[in-house]
Parts: sequence; C-alpha cells; structure tokens
Amino acid sequence: MLFRGDLGSITAAGDKLDFPAFFGRSAAVGGRFAARFLVYTDLRDRGFYLSPAKEGWSGTAPEDHTSHDIDFTVYERGADPGGAVAYRVCVLGERESIAASGLAGLTLAIVDEESDISYFSATRPELTGETPFEPPADLSGLLLEDRVVVWDTPPALYEHGFYGRPISSRGDSFGGAVQLSLVEAASLIGAGQLSLSGTVNGAETDALGENGASDIDTEPPTGDAGHAVTDPRAAVVARGRAVEGERFDRRLRVYERLRGADLVPKTGYKFGADFRTYRDIDHVDNLPHSEHLIRVVESDHVFDPRDLALDVRLAGGVRKRMLFGLAGESVSFVEVGRLTPWAPPLWPGEDRRRDERFLQSTDGPYDMSEDAHTGGDTDPAVADGGAKRADDVALDPWGSSSVADYRKLFEDFGIEEFDEVLPGVSSPHYLMRRGVIFGHRDYGRVAEAMRTGDPFAALSGFMPTGDPHIGHKLVFDELIWHQQQGGDVYPLIADLEAHSARGMTWQEIDTHARDYLLSLLALGFDPDEGDATIYRQSERREVQDLGFELGSEANFSEMEALYGFSGETNISHLQSVITQMADILYPQVDGEPKPTVIPVGPDQDPHVRLARDLAARTRYFGVTEAFASFEVTDSEREVLRWAHDSLRAALDSQGIDGSALRCDLTARFLRAFPDPDSEQAAADREPHGSAGAPDTGGILDPELFRDAAGEFTLPDEYGSEPFDDLLAVDSFPPAAAWESSAESLVGKLENAGKEPLRRRIRVLDRNATDEAFTALIEAVDGEKRVFEAHIDSFDLDRQETAELARQVELDHGGFGFQPPSSIYHRFMTGLTGGKMSSSVPASHISLLDDPEEGYDKVMDATTGGRETAAKQRELGGRADECPVYELYAYLLSADDDEFAKRVYDECTSGELLCGDCKQQAAELMKSFLADHQEKRAEAEELLADLEIDLNLNLDLDSTSRWYEDSSRLPSDDRR
Repeated sequence: MLFRGDLGSITAAGDKLDFPAFFGRSAAVGGRFAARFLVYTDLRDRGFYLSPAKEGWSGTAPEDHTSHDIDFTVYERGADPGGAVAYRVCVLGERESIAASGLAGLTLAIVDEESDISYFSATRPELTGETPFEPPADLSGLLLEDRVVVWDTPPALYEHGFYGRPISSRGDSFGGAVQLSLVEAASLIGAGQLSLSGTVNGAETDALGENGASDIDTEPPTGDAGHAVTDPRAAVVARGRAVEGERFDRRLRVYERLRGADLVPKTGYKFGADFRTYRDIDHVDNLPHSEHLIRVVESDHVFDPRDLALDVRLAGGVRKRMLFGLAGESVSFVEVGRLTPWAPPLWPGEDRRRDERFLQSTDGPYDMSEDAHTGGDTDPAVADGGAKRADDVALDPWGSSSVADYRKLFEDFGIEEFDEVLPGVSSPHYLMRRGVIFGHRDYGRVAEAMRTGDPFAALSGFMPTGDPHIGHKLVFDELIWHQQQGGDVYPLIADLEAHSARGMTWQEIDTHARDYLLSLLALGFDPDEGDATIYRQSERREVQDLGFELGSEANFSEMEALYGFSGETNISHLQSVITQMADILYPQVDGEPKPTVIPVGPDQDPHVRLARDLAARTRYFGVTEAFASFEVTDSEREVLRWAHDSLRAALDSQGIDGSALRCDLTARFLRAFPDPDSEQAAADREPHGSAGAPDTGGILDPELFRDAAGEFTLPDEYGSEPFDDLLAVDSFPPAAAWESSAESLVGKLENAGKEPLRRRIRVLDRNATDEAFTALIEAVDGEKRVFEAHIDSFDLDRQETAELARQVELDHGGFGFQPPSSIYHRFMTGLTGGKMSSSVPASHISLLDDPEEGYDKVMDATTGGRETAAKQRELGGRADECPVYELYAYLLSADDDEFAKRVYDECTSGELLCGDCKQQAAELMKSFLADHQEKRAEAEELLADLEIDLNLNLDLDSTSRWYEDSSRLPSDDRR
C-alpha cells in the first residue's frame, strides 16, 4: 500500500518512513524480503487476493506437502481469505536450492538476478497408461557389453510392446533379432520372461548353465570382484552398474514402476532425459507422440532452479510434460511445468469475449472459400445476405472476404458468440477452447445431441481448386472431432461448384480431390466409423433430386441479394448454389432429421442462412407459442409473454382466478405500465399507479385505472381490489421488444376485447397436405382448438408438439428438416503478412510441401517481433499480431493448451525472441509435415477402398468430359 501511494508513510521506532526507507529497513531484516515483495506485488497486479502463509491460516499446507515453507497462500480470482486456494507459493532466488521431497503441491516463484519472476507448478501426476502388454515367458538373450540381444523374438515384443529395437531394418530380411537395453533386459529377467544364454566379456563368449548361471567372473551386484555370478538379473545389473554406476539401479526401479502402470518407457537420450513415455501403443507403425520426459533423481535430491528451468523448458520445447522420478526405497513422481498465475482463456487475451485482440484480425484473412463448403436462415435484419454490408464487412463465398472486425459479424449478421455454448460442449476441441472457433448459429442443439447420445451429423465440402493446406486442416480437424464424438460425418467434394464457379477442368478437379481425401484420411478420418459418407456432388443422385426440390423454394432475387449475382452470372453457378443447399440438408435425408453442423469460415455464412431458410420453407408445419386467436410478431410475443406471466402471478397473489385474464385487461395493464426507459422506471422500478405518480411518457396512462375516489382498481368484472399491487411486478419487459412492439400489441389486444388470454402451443399449416393436416388434428391429444390454418394445443408443451408435427410430416412424405447449425473459425494470416492465399506459395504451407520447404517457409515468415532484441526483451513480442504464433495456436501445439500458453507468455514477456520461436516452430512444422506425408502414403489403401470415382487416367477437357465418359453422368438415365 505504501508502494502504491495508498499510505503516505509508516512510523517505525519513532521514525516516519517513506517507501524507499521502509523497503531498505525491511530488506535488512532478511527473509528474502525483496524477492517476496516482488512476487507479492506481481500477484496482486494480476488480480489475486493473497495472504502470508502463517500457521493456522486457511489453505496453508497442501495435503501431501510438509517439507517446504510456503510464503503466500493465493486464493482463486474473486475469492476472499478462507475461500478456494489457487496456489501455495514458495519464493526462491535463482541461486537458492530446493529439495525434491515435498515439492508436489507447491507453486515455485523463482526470482532471477534481474528481478524477473518465473512461476512453476509442482504436482503429483496420475501415471496410468493403456498398454498392458504381457511379454512371452520363453525369451532367451545374449548379454553384450551394454545391451542384450534376443534371437528369434516374437514380432509382438517389439511391434506391440515396443521392447528393444530390431537389429536389421524391418523388411523381408528381418529375422526376429531384437536388441534390448540393459534396463529392459533386467526388468524382463526379473519378471521371469527372459533368460540369458550367454555373456560376451571382451572377446570371449561364455555359456550359461542349465539354470541360467554363468561361469564367467564379473562384478556381482554386491560383494567383491572376482566372485562368480549365478543370477542372470544380477549379471545384467552388474553390467549396468559398470556402465553408469548406481544410477542404473535408480533408473531400473523407475522403469519397472512405469511398466507396472501400463506405460511404455523408452530412452530419453535424444531429449537429454532418462526416459520418454508412451501411453497407448497399438502398433509401432502407428506410434503416437510420447507424452512425458522423465529424469531420474535420488529421493533426497536437491534442485538447482537453473537446472529445473532447463529441464522444464526442454520438455516444453518438444511438447512434452516434465516429470522427475524420485527413486529411494520407493518410487514417486513429481511433475513440474511452467505456470502463468492467472485464469485466462486459452486464446491470448484476458477476456476473449471482450478482448479486441481476439475480435480483430490482422491485415487480412485467408479466403476460406476454397477451404470449405457451407450453407442458412434469411434473417429479416440481414435480408441482403451480406455480399456488401456496413463498414465494409463483406461475406462472399467466392471472393476475397475480409473481416477486419469480427464483432461486426455478431452485430450485422446475427452470428452468435461461441463462448455462450462452450460450457455445454463435452470435451471441446482445442480450436474451440482457444477461441479459434469464435462463432456459431444454433450449435446448442448439436451440443445437446452429443451430451444425450442422440443422432447428429457434421458436413463440410471441399472445392478442389488447389493443394490442401493448413487452412483446410482446420475443417478436416473439425469434421474428425465431430466423428469422434459420435456424429455421422459427411465430407464431400464440391466438384460442380469448382467447375461452374472456378472453371476447373474435371481432370484438375480429380487430381486435387485425391489430394484432399488423402490428407483427410491421414489426419484421422475413419471411413468405417459410424455413418461416414464421402461423396462428390456430381455422383450423388439423391443430392441432385433434393436440389431440384429446394430450387422450387428459391428465386433469382434472393440469389441477387445474398450473393450479388447479376444477369452475367451463368446458370450453372446458380445451380451449384442450390446443389450446396442440398448438400447441407442431405444428412437429414440420408437417415432421419437430426441436428447437423457445418464447420466453415465466416465468408460461407450466406450459404448457411439460405439453407436454414429453405429448411423452414419446406416444412409442413410451423410450431410457435400463442396467447390468443390473433397472430403476433416475435417481438410482440416477447412482450405478451411477459405481460401474461406478470398479470397471472399478480392476480393469483390477490386470490383472483388468473384463468379469468382477458385481452382487454392486458391492454390496459400495458398502457398503465411505464416505459422501461423512463426516468421513473430507471430510478427505482417501484410499483406505479399510486396518486401523484409522474407522467413518464410513452403509452403510460395510469388514469385508466383510477376510480372516482382516486383509488386504482380492477375493471368491474375482476372485483374492486386495489390495483396498486398489480403493477408491482418483479421485472420489466424486454426493452428492445417493448420499444418496437408495445403500441401495435396493445392495439391487437384491444381489438380482441374480452377474449381470454391463455398460453397455448400453435401449429401453423405451412405446406401440409390435407391428409397430413387431418392426421395432425387426430394426433394432438388433450384440449385443443382447430382453425382453418392452425391448431392450438393447451396441454402439450412446445417440444412435444414439434416432435409430433415432424413425425406426422415424415409419415406423409415431407422432409421434416431441422434447421442446420454452423460453427465459424477465424481466418489465418498469411506467413508473409496480409491474407493467406493459395496463389501466393510463400504465404501458406501446403500439406504436400516437402518438410524442408515447410521449415524454410516458417523461418522466412513475418513475425510480431519488435525492432530490436533489446526492445523485445523490454516490451515483449506481439504474439497477437504474429503469423508464427497463429501456427502454434492453430496447429503446432495440437491439443497441448499449456504449450500454446507457454509460447504466448514467453513471447509477450520478452523471454522468447523471434529467432528462437521460429526455429522451434519450424522444427515442429517439419516434423508435422514428415509425419503427415508418411500417413498420406499409408492412406492410399484406404482411399482405394472408398466408393468414390476419381478418374485420374482420363485426359479430357471440361467441354468433352461429359460426353466421352458417360459413366460419370449423375443419372442412370444417360441422355
């Protein structure tokens, strides 16, 4: 407080001390005061409440921690003392040390010599794997100087258990010989699964006896040299000690503990650690990335903070978690990782929903029109579709869409913020968690289907106009994730669109389509999982037929408004749009109507809105909420619902039968109720209508309820109870709806007179056949009213009525579509700045790029760095404006959120310079491309099994193909 100026001075021992004097006197007392003060002020500046960790204070000691002093107890953001504890902080200088025992449960705040603070979390990890491999029990090996060779090994030992390494390459010449490390061999011998047939000591080979005993002389595990070893495990352990001393014993204990937890430990030499570990290995040909690096230390080991930081930094640089195995009488583990003590969203910025760094893009996005096919509900507020909008926000599926401010998409086009539905998404994809997926339309129904296990689908199309690249990977990943959540997934080749809108030849289309599909399969799409359907537009007759039906519900004026089409637009381009609408709705024809999500870039939103609108236009019935015989608009319905509920509650509270509520009373109530924006309403929201109530303007007229004596009363038919309490409602009507609809609603209520006002569910006849409408009348149970063009149900709720209407529609030949949903991801910035463009090779990385070329493109990329290294160390880098950081967030960090945050924190703090950051990113990109292209080669066989025609042997131009290859016609009627 003295430092911030909240206190003017402090008096100590009669001296009045300002901050410098008080700081110096306190530092002289000792106890690392300066370092502790720096950490305290840093955490307070981050918005935490914290207190000195004194005996008896809440949250002082973690359950498994007793060995170290805790300097501060830090409470969760917004919590007071006694609330939930976020961190228990131990402050250290960089030249101090800390014991490994009791480290778990602490947050280390290490203050270096320049007063920068690095935070590390130390936790006790749950180490459980999913590779419960049981080696065969009859293995026999030859002990060499520093390894054991096992001859005639069953293939499963290496291929499924990942023990050892084959001596030869894994081709036809592989005869089963595997070399085991000494640690692996000792573990297998101890489990009774390996024996030794002999040992090699220098140039000699000694045979073991029948019981596995060796007659050679070697150093025993314990005892004097020169004693004959009679235990094979002892022979291997002795050889291990000869190689690396007693460290071998510690590594062996940790190794056996890891194998016992169904993890697969392998040497971590290439990473500078003792082991790396794998959780789940099905086969070495599908080897996943290792998850941990493990350094083995003594149980009484003391860490030097510098060595600790080096280990953690190394693990983070290769996207692994750093664990320390403490080997004593027993083995325990401590995981240490870098920590940023705050609770930000995973995409940079402290509040993703309000942060301009999230909501504003950089110099121009990549044109996602070449990435994904999509499809929408024409909102009256945006009926022009968005080819041109205010403030130059344009959504053009075939042009160079530019979104300079993502907030405009919420304001101008009605796209909803994804944060609103994120809490309801089970195990969200990292693109969702990091805010890369920023918006949606009606995704809640898809999320609910995932939670409840109900059917749902995901569809996106790819217009094969060039090589697949990292922009396409966003959509690939979103489709694959929805498949993993149990959805029926439909990737499609938009070949008709590519031919009509881009002028691509069919030969070019087939070549690119093949590349797209190979990358999709290589990234994990499973064509045999669930109802997975890959197709091309030109070959799916059901899509063609559905498009014809949908075309009868659309007109050219609508296309002109949505897409900016003109008299120059060719007819095939128009037709391709209707085909895309059919694509979007096809999953609901191929099975049953179900929630369907279209993952796309925001430039494809016009397609989504049109598809939602066409889905509604084809429905037999519309289901809505009503209160009287007359129809109301959506905003009028909001006000009417509020008035009905408020009046019913008020009447019931006065002992008056609320079922007697009528339209005329509701009209008088609305005329008497103050405008929500009025001075009186804003002041106190007190009951209105008492004598002397101010005239607040609008439609307020309290005199309508005043009797001759000045009392406020109900109309005669309701009795003479005072009316004051009737206006004392707990809430105000929705302001926007009130402003636009109150007057018109009052007029409708007054015209209805004494008609009862009563909530009911209304089913409107939109396109139903007479037979379907009659069937619905019969299907609605309970009290109902039947009119010429609608049915009112008083006993069913809205969901029950909607399901009933959809089933009747399906039973009578209708589609029963649910409105399709969508999710929108941010555009990627080009590596050279500006937009990412497939026509500028240096601006993007193709999934077909040579790994070295991908490495070079990242190294040549523009960054958000400062002008000089000194300035970057002082001010930090600008990760929010950096194409290289986007690579981390979108791709290179994969599912590792901590790694993405760590790179961001190190960049913006100035700890990480652009050269090192790009070097790390380039290595990761090189590794990703190499791995991806290996998997593409493996996917060739899967592609050959797909029921999709890619006629790459044809050399036909776009004008002759349909005649010379009649088998490709979309109809069996080859006219």
